[in-house]
Amino acid sequence: QEGVWEIDGNYYYFTSNGLQKNTEVTQRGVTYKVDGNGLAKPVDNNIKGSKNLDKAMEWMFTARRAGLTYDMHWKNRTSDWAADCSSAVYRSLIYGGFLGKDAWVGNTETLFQMGTKGKVMYEVKESEIQYGDIFVAGRPGGSAGAAGHTGFILNPHEDTIIHMTYGKNGVAVTQRKGYMGDSRGLPVRYYRLVGANSN
Repeated sequence: QEGVWEIDGNYYYFTSNGLQKNTEVTQRGVTYKVDGNGLAKPVDNNIKGSKNLDKAMEWMFTARRAGLTYDMHWKNRTSDWAADCSSAVYRSLIYGGFLGKDAWVGNTETLFQMGTKGKVMYEVKESEIQYGDIFVAGRPGGSAGAAGHTGFILNPHEDTIIHMTYGKNGVAVTQRKGYMGDSRGLPVRYYRLVGANSN
Protein backbone atom coordinates (compact mmCIF):
# COMPACT_ATOMS: atom_id res chain seq x y z
CA GLN A 1 0.00 0.00 0.00
CA GLU A 2 2.33 2.72 -1.28
CA GLY A 3 1.50 6.43 -1.19
CA VAL A 4 0.09 8.90 1.34
CA TRP A 5 -2.42 7.38 3.73
CA GLU A 6 -4.57 8.82 6.50
CA ILE A 7 -4.27 6.91 9.78
CA ASP A 8 -6.08 8.13 12.91
CA GLY A 9 -6.38 11.66 11.52
CA ASN A 10 -2.71 11.97 10.46
CA TYR A 11 -1.15 11.46 7.04
CA TYR A 12 1.85 9.20 6.44
CA TYR A 13 3.87 8.39 3.33
CA PHE A 14 4.82 4.80 2.57
CA THR A 15 6.92 3.19 -0.16
CA SER A 16 7.84 -0.47 -0.67
CA ASN A 17 10.54 0.21 1.96
CA GLY A 18 7.96 1.22 4.59
CA LEU A 19 7.36 4.54 6.32
CA GLN A 20 9.35 7.42 4.79
CA LYS A 21 10.73 10.44 6.67
CA ASN A 22 12.24 13.83 5.76
CA THR A 23 11.06 13.92 2.17
CA GLU A 24 8.49 15.47 -0.15
CA VAL A 25 5.91 13.70 -2.32
CA THR A 26 3.13 14.82 -4.67
CA GLN A 27 0.05 12.64 -4.92
CA ARG A 28 -3.08 13.43 -6.98
CA GLY A 29 -2.04 17.06 -7.27
CA VAL A 30 -1.30 17.61 -3.58
CA THR A 31 2.29 18.05 -2.39
CA TYR A 32 3.14 16.74 1.09
CA LYS A 33 6.20 17.53 3.17
CA VAL A 34 7.12 14.60 5.39
CA ASP A 35 8.85 15.37 8.69
CA GLY A 36 11.31 13.35 10.79
CA ASN A 37 8.48 11.43 12.43
CA GLY A 38 6.94 10.39 9.13
CA LEU A 39 4.00 12.85 9.37
CA ALA A 40 2.98 14.15 5.94
CA LYS A 41 1.52 17.65 5.79
CA PRO A 42 -0.03 19.12 2.62
CA VAL A 43 1.52 22.31 1.28
CA ASP A 44 0.34 24.79 -1.36
CA ASN A 45 1.81 24.11 -4.80
CA ASN A 46 1.98 27.90 -5.30
CA ILE A 47 1.21 27.77 -9.01
CA LYS A 48 -0.29 31.16 -9.83
CA GLY A 49 -2.99 31.49 -12.43
CA SER A 50 -6.75 31.41 -12.91
CA LYS A 51 -6.75 27.67 -13.75
CA ASN A 52 -9.91 28.00 -15.81
CA LEU A 53 -10.83 24.97 -17.92
CA ASP A 54 -13.33 26.95 -19.96
CA LYS A 55 -10.58 29.42 -20.96
CA ALA A 56 -8.32 26.53 -21.98
CA MET A 57 -11.12 25.08 -24.10
CA GLU A 58 -11.80 28.55 -25.51
CA TRP A 59 -8.27 28.55 -26.96
CA MET A 60 -8.98 25.26 -28.74
CA PHE A 61 -12.31 26.41 -30.17
CA THR A 62 -10.86 29.78 -31.20
CA ALA A 63 -8.02 27.98 -33.00
CA ARG A 64 -10.62 25.83 -34.78
CA ARG A 65 -12.68 28.85 -35.86
CA ALA A 66 -9.53 30.67 -36.98
CA GLY A 67 -8.56 27.71 -39.14
CA LEU A 68 -5.16 26.98 -37.58
CA THR A 69 -3.54 24.14 -39.50
CA TYR A 70 -1.44 21.23 -38.29
CA ASP A 71 2.31 21.81 -38.40
CA MET A 72 5.04 20.13 -36.30
CA HIS A 73 7.87 22.40 -37.47
CA TRP A 74 9.41 24.11 -34.45
CA LYS A 75 9.02 27.58 -35.97
CA ASN A 76 5.37 27.09 -36.94
CA ARG A 77 3.90 25.10 -34.03
CA THR A 78 3.64 28.26 -31.91
CA SER A 79 2.62 30.61 -34.72
CA ASP A 80 -0.67 32.44 -35.26
CA TRP A 81 -1.56 30.14 -38.17
CA ALA A 82 -0.48 26.65 -37.01
CA ALA A 83 0.10 24.26 -34.11
CA ASP A 84 0.64 20.59 -33.50
CA CYS A 85 -1.21 18.48 -30.93
CA SER A 86 1.07 19.15 -27.97
CA SER A 87 1.68 22.84 -28.68
CA ALA A 88 -2.10 23.31 -28.85
CA VAL A 89 -2.47 21.72 -25.40
CA TYR A 90 0.38 23.80 -23.95
CA ARG A 91 -0.93 27.02 -25.48
CA SER A 92 -4.39 26.23 -24.07
CA LEU A 93 -2.90 25.63 -20.61
CA ILE A 94 -1.08 28.96 -20.75
CA TYR A 95 -4.24 30.75 -21.91
CA GLY A 96 -6.27 29.06 -19.16
CA GLY A 97 -3.81 30.09 -16.45
CA PHE A 98 -2.46 26.61 -15.63
CA LEU A 99 1.03 27.60 -16.79
CA GLY A 100 2.80 30.96 -16.73
CA LYS A 101 2.65 33.24 -19.77
CA ASP A 102 6.36 32.61 -20.40
CA ALA A 103 6.10 28.81 -20.02
CA TRP A 104 7.99 26.71 -22.54
CA VAL A 105 5.72 25.02 -25.07
CA GLY A 106 6.65 21.36 -24.68
CA ASN A 107 5.59 18.09 -26.27
CA THR A 108 4.04 14.74 -25.32
CA GLU A 109 7.24 13.76 -23.50
CA THR A 110 7.11 16.82 -21.25
CA LEU A 111 3.37 16.26 -20.71
CA PHE A 112 4.16 12.77 -19.41
CA GLN A 113 6.81 14.27 -17.13
CA MET A 114 4.40 16.95 -15.90
CA GLY A 115 1.85 14.24 -15.12
CA THR A 116 4.42 12.24 -13.15
CA LYS A 117 5.42 15.27 -11.07
CA GLY A 118 1.75 15.86 -10.28
CA LYS A 119 1.94 19.58 -9.55
CA VAL A 120 0.15 20.82 -12.67
CA MET A 121 -1.73 17.61 -13.47
CA TYR A 122 -1.93 14.06 -12.17
CA GLU A 123 -2.92 10.71 -13.66
CA VAL A 124 -6.48 9.41 -13.39
CA LYS A 125 -8.05 6.15 -14.54
CA GLU A 126 -9.92 5.92 -17.83
CA SER A 127 -13.12 5.20 -15.88
CA GLU A 128 -12.73 8.57 -14.08
CA ILE A 129 -12.27 10.90 -17.07
CA GLN A 130 -14.22 14.14 -17.15
CA TYR A 131 -14.45 17.40 -19.09
CA GLY A 132 -11.06 19.10 -19.37
CA ASP A 133 -8.91 16.08 -18.61
CA ILE A 134 -5.91 15.62 -20.90
CA PHE A 135 -5.16 12.42 -22.79
CA VAL A 136 -1.60 11.61 -23.81
CA ALA A 137 -0.99 8.67 -26.14
CA GLY A 138 2.37 7.02 -26.63
CA ARG A 139 5.11 5.41 -24.62
CA PRO A 140 6.99 7.71 -22.22
CA GLY A 141 10.51 8.10 -23.54
CA GLY A 142 9.41 7.28 -27.08
CA SER A 143 6.39 9.48 -27.83
CA ALA A 144 8.10 12.35 -29.65
CA GLY A 145 7.01 13.40 -33.11
CA ALA A 146 4.38 11.19 -34.71
CA ALA A 147 4.84 8.53 -32.02
CA GLY A 148 2.43 10.31 -29.66
CA HIS A 149 -0.75 12.36 -29.55
CA THR A 150 -2.60 14.55 -27.05
CA GLY A 151 -5.71 16.65 -26.55
CA PHE A 152 -8.60 17.27 -24.16
CA ILE A 153 -11.62 15.26 -23.08
CA LEU A 154 -14.57 17.37 -24.20
CA ASN A 155 -17.76 15.50 -23.33
CA PRO A 156 -17.35 12.23 -21.42
CA HIS A 157 -21.07 11.40 -21.86
CA GLU A 158 -20.80 11.62 -25.64
CA ASP A 159 -17.20 10.28 -25.43
CA THR A 160 -15.76 13.15 -27.48
CA ILE A 161 -12.38 14.86 -27.49
CA ILE A 162 -11.03 18.11 -28.92
CA HIS A 163 -7.53 17.98 -30.39
CA MET A 164 -5.24 19.43 -33.02
CA THR A 165 -4.91 16.53 -35.44
CA TYR A 166 -2.92 15.80 -38.58
CA GLY A 167 -5.81 13.72 -39.97
CA LYS A 168 -8.16 16.74 -40.05
CA ASN A 169 -5.36 19.31 -40.59
CA GLY A 170 -6.66 21.40 -37.71
CA VAL A 171 -8.50 21.40 -34.40
CA ALA A 172 -11.34 18.88 -34.48
CA VAL A 173 -14.00 17.45 -32.22
CA THR A 174 -14.08 13.68 -32.70
CA GLN A 175 -14.98 10.51 -30.90
CA ARG A 176 -12.42 9.56 -28.25
CA LYS A 177 -11.87 5.92 -29.22
CA GLY A 178 -9.95 5.50 -32.45
CA TYR A 179 -8.74 9.11 -32.60
CA MET A 180 -6.26 9.39 -29.71
CA GLY A 181 -3.54 7.28 -31.32
CA ASP A 182 -5.09 4.17 -29.80
CA SER A 183 -6.05 2.94 -33.29
CA ARG A 184 -2.30 2.67 -33.98
CA GLY A 185 -1.85 0.61 -30.83
CA LEU A 186 -0.47 3.44 -28.69
CA PRO A 187 -1.25 3.21 -24.96
CA VAL A 188 -3.20 6.19 -23.58
CA ARG A 189 -2.91 7.87 -20.18
CA TYR A 190 -5.30 10.44 -18.74
CA TYR A 191 -4.47 13.43 -16.52
CA ARG A 192 -6.51 15.86 -14.42
CA LEU A 193 -5.42 19.48 -14.03
CA VAL A 194 -4.79 20.60 -10.46
CA GLY A 195 -7.08 23.31 -9.07
CA ALA A 196 -9.16 23.55 -12.24
CA ASN A 197 -12.41 25.49 -12.18
CA SER A 198 -15.20 25.61 -14.73
CA ASN A 199 -18.66 27.02 -15.29
